[in-house]
Amino acid sequence: MTAVRVGMTLTQNLGNFESIKIDVTVEADTKPNETAAAAIDRVHGLVEAKLEEKMKKALEDLKG
Repeated sequence: MTAVRVGMTLTQNLGNFESIKIDVTVEADTKPNETAAAAIDRVHGLVEAKLEEKMKKALEDLKG
C-alpha cells in the first residue's frame, strides 16, 4: 500500500478587505491493485466535494 495525500484551499472574498479561507486535506492508502495516480484522483474528488460543502456552510453561517 502507498499513502497519498491531497489538499486544497479555497479563499472567498467577502468584500470590505475581508475573506474566508477553508482548507481540506485527506490522506488515504491505495486500495488493493490501485495505482497511486488512481488513488489521488479518488481522493481529489472527495476533497473537492468537501471543500465546496464546507465553504457553502461557512458562507451561510456568516449570513446568519
